[in-house]
Amino acid sequence: MSIINVDVAKCVGCNACIKSCPAKDANIASFDEKKDIVITIDDSKCIKCGSCIHACSHNARYYEDDTAAFIHDLEKGESIHVIVAPAIQNAFDGCYEQVLLWLRDKGAKGIYDVSFGADICTWAHIRALEKNPDAKMISQPCAAIVNYAIKQRPELVEHLSPIHSPMLCTAIYLKKYKNVSGKIAALSPCIAKKDEFDATGVISYNVTLKHLQDYLDSHKINVRSLKSTSKKIFDSETGVDGVIYSKPGGLKADLLAHNPSLNVINTEGVNRVYAEFEEYLATPKNVLPQVLDALNCEFGCNSGPAIGEKFKPFQIGNMMFEKETESRKKRHKQKKLGKDAQFSYFDKHLTAADFMRVYKTTMKQKAYPSKQEIETAYLTLRKTTQTQRNFNCNSCGFQTCNDMAVAIARGINLPENCRQYTLDTVKDEREVVASVNRQVLSMNQELMTVFKDLSANIENVIKEAISIGVESEKGTREMEIVNAQMGELRDLNQSIIGVMEIINSSTADYQKMTQSVQSIADTINLLSLNASVEAARAGQAGKGFAVIADHIRSLSDTSKTSVVDAQLNDERVESAIAQVNKIVNVFKKRTEALMDVVNETIGNVQSTSEKSQVIISSVEGVNAMAERVYEMIEQTNQVLAK
Repeated sequence: MSIINVDVAKCVGCNACIKSCPAKDANIASFDEKKDIVITIDDSKCIKCGSCIHACSHNARYYEDDTAAFIHDLEKGESIHVIVAPAIQNAFDGCYEQVLLWLRDKGAKGIYDVSFGADICTWAHIRALEKNPDAKMISQPCAAIVNYAIKQRPELVEHLSPIHSPMLCTAIYLKKYKNVSGKIAALSPCIAKKDEFDATGVISYNVTLKHLQDYLDSHKINVRSLKSTSKKIFDSETGVDGVIYSKPGGLKADLLAHNPSLNVINTEGVNRVYAEFEEYLATPKNVLPQVLDALNCEFGCNSGPAIGEKFKPFQIGNMMFEKETESRKKRHKQKKLGKDAQFSYFDKHLTAADFMRVYKTTMKQKAYPSKQEIETAYLTLRKTTQTQRNFNCNSCGFQTCNDMAVAIARGINLPENCRQYTLDTVKDEREVVASVNRQVLSMNQELMTVFKDLSANIENVIKEAISIGVESEKGTREMEIVNAQMGELRDLNQSIIGVMEIINSSTADYQKMTQSVQSIADTINLLSLNASVEAARAGQAGKGFAVIADHIRSLSDTSKTSVVDAQLNDERVESAIAQVNKIVNVFKKRTEALMDVVNETIGNVQSTSEKSQVIISSVEGVNAMAERVYEMIEQTNQVLAK
């Protein structure tokens, strides 16, 4: 499990983490899914100093510890003893005793002062230096320093102090000399202690003071309200000199207090200590101090990355002054007795070898990229001149452009993360944009010409549309006249039809009369036949009547002939009338069809007139738009020309 992690969703690639990190190759720059640069962590190279967490203003970096697991196991009833770093007084200003009381109530089997382990650590150093006065040691209470040597500069490992840290000294003392069984949890201000505990296997939980604060706050636990029924805070011995270990130069002060002739130098702070390690490696061994008291944090463990409470330098300084004053009083009391009672106890009851540590590292000296690989990286970064290669703006997070080129050669960073590269790329892109703008300017000028022609054409269309409207109105009026005349023809046709209907009716009556005459003629003829028969019967007397019958028959024949002639005449008249009717019907149909055409034409003309108005209106709108576009293009050209 990684200890320091990255929330890539919050990372903006600002490089503040790289800039603050003493192990820069632990940071890997890459592109995310959106092609934005994010900085992730290579846990195998991370020294867990926590500098990146403080440097990240976007809260993209965070750390994990064992606080949740520790409290969970306590609540389950596991046997857990707690060792406490002196920095707890800073983290829980004025109420650290109540925090320890709360832990007892939660089930902690015992609570012990790490400053006592610091005293063991000092004693073990003194005895080791007495046996090996030519030793050149780098102190190792700071786990970040140890991680740096193991993970970044294995050349330093041989110089690491062979003595365990105060926390490990405390834990070993409890297990080996106090027969404490069960697990041990350490309350610490240090993120890197997790690596130390995992490597040594003595302490099970790294409970950082910050996450303990967070737990209490999230569960609304007010420890200040707790009252202790015992004056005893710790279950075993407390420290004499070790209380000042959490301040810068604490180990140095304690070593010199016991052996003032020692050559001890102290160095602290991310911005100082790691650069001095490079000097340390480059310095002849005979010039090096016997002990280099090195701390990652500038103000010691009291300002550790997992302390939680906002750092208050003057308040902490005053607290440490009080602790140092108390320590001097205790030491003075022992010296007044003519002996160092505590060290005498250690000499009698402890074995220094029990508090020794062996360091393991599989890392060899870093493989430095070849000159050709670095040269290729420089060319990738578009740095060809010495000025470009020594720009050293530090925006990428590295101190020098050469460091960045090395990172590029090692594949842990990107050219896009270089400010100069980005500026040069932007400059080239601006040139491309300028070229495009010039082309756009040329195109705009052509468009202006087109729009001028378009405007002229639109004016012609408007004129033609107006002409169409005028002609349409004129055509509409003329068609209305034609329509009126056709209406008159239609009315006249209707009159003809009416007259013809009367003629047809009269002809029908005439036919009926002819038929009546025919019928009368037939009757008369029948009567004349009867009269002739009767006259013949009468003999001489009927001769006169026979003459009358002949006249009647002659009249009948004449009537028939007239009827026949009348019928023939009727047929001719009827045929002529039928032809007239047919012609009239055809005339009617043609007139009606013509009326439909005329009406449709009038409608079309009216529609054309209306559409011509729409055309005029639309074209006027287009013309206005064209003028507006023309104005905009002119403005664009003016901007582009600048």
